[in-house]
Amino acid sequence: MKKNRLMALMLTGAMLLSMTACGKDPSELVYLKDFKPDKYVTLGDYTGLPTTIAAPEVTDDDIDTAIMNSGLSDDCKVPVGDRDVVEVGDLANIDFVGTMDGEEFEGGSGAGYDLLIGSGSFVPGFEEGVVDMKVGETKDIALTFPENYYEEMAGKDVVFAVTVNSISTYDREKAREELEQSAKETYNSQVAAELIDTLKQNSTIKDAPSGMVDRMNQTLISNVTAQAGAYGMETGAFVAAVYGGTADNYEETLRTYSQDVANQYMILAAIAEKENITVTDEEVTEDIRASLGADATDDEVASMMESVDEEAYREYLLTMKVCDFLAENAVTAEE
Repeated sequence: MKKNRLMALMLTGAMLLSMTACGKDPSELVYLKDFKPDKYVTLGDYTGLPTTIAAPEVTDDDIDTAIMNSGLSDDCKVPVGDRDVVEVGDLANIDFVGTMDGEEFEGGSGAGYDLLIGSGSFVPGFEEGVVDMKVGETKDIALTFPENYYEEMAGKDVVFAVTVNSISTYDREKAREELEQSAKETYNSQVAAELIDTLKQNSTIKDAPSGMVDRMNQTLISNVTAQAGAYGMETGAFVAAVYGGTADNYEETLRTYSQDVANQYMILAAIAEKENITVTDEEVTEDIRASLGADATDDEVASMMESVDEEAYREYLLTMKVCDFLAENAVTAEE
């Protein structure tokens, strides 16, 4: 994290903005907990605000699509307990080894792979060959790659040695709940973004302290530099493509963006203060656990806790809670 900067202004101006936080210089105000947001924000109306975004609805077709596209988490899977034979529509967990002329070929093997039978995601004939296999059974499936397959394998004869490890299926009610939760989160985020624009117009806002902006800007620079590298791009070119501006002035673009985000955080924090919305230590821990997956161990959670900026993470969760509050108290066009 960026070190706090002590500025001479702290010692000189009695009327400086820094005096609104127990005399601290703005560069020392790094997190929301370091100052009172309402010293920087005078809120306008924030409940009953209009939104143009329609509430989401999850249909049976949405569930079917998510199942076919493997767009559901493991929490939606349930083991098949009344039979041990693979049927169309099952999620067969398989190991497979593909060979051509007796030799394994690149990309032709896998272990513990969940294959939805009937999805058509594998080579034609593969899934049909798995149908009627029993759990624990190993079977050779002889196939010919299609002529329109990529050049090295087009029209080639291959054999897959397939073992069925287990059979499961998707619980549609759990799938619906998961999709509804995801849709709600997306909706709340979109509505909140729209309402924050409204709040910027109907509220009086002083720019967030420089320390908070510095912290957010440093994190942003680190993130975009890594992302640019992953795409094989120069940081300036990446910023210009994603955030606007020019490649030469990318640092100024990111600084302006960080200032805007910090101001938004202050607006949301001011609402949180009025509505007594808080984030507990337990909520921080449980959210990190959820991000790691249901099987995460206490040691893995503790390790992740040590690797993140916990206070910044707490701020993020707080803003998400307030975004949910804004969305839940918005008025849609239908209303």
